[in-house]
Amino acid sequence: MPPPSYTAAMEPLVARSFPALFIVLDLLWLASFIALLAWSGRRTALVIGLLAGVLYFVVDYGGFYSLLGTRSVVGADPFWLLAWLSMSYGLTNFAWIWVLLS
Repeated sequence: MPPPSYTAAMEPLVARSFPALFIVLDLLWLASFIALLAWSGRRTALVIGLLAGVLYFVVDYGGFYSLLGTRSVVGADPFWLLAWLSMSYGLTNFAWIWVLLS
């Protein structure tokens, strides 16, 4: 039987750190991407991306953070950090998928 410290040391710790500049640049990218989708007439891709961002947020904040407690946020408001993170991934991933498949 392994010593108790063996199992405790094997627990994975996944952490991310977001500098303020990264968040600002990503928000500028998202605003530019939304404007480009709207300007180019890819409104369906924009709507799908926004809906996917909201879905990601519901799962991330509502499920993983609030209900299950499997996420923790240190140094920021969890609502706004997870809203930004979910919208960033959801919008870009699904809008790009929609554009590439259309």
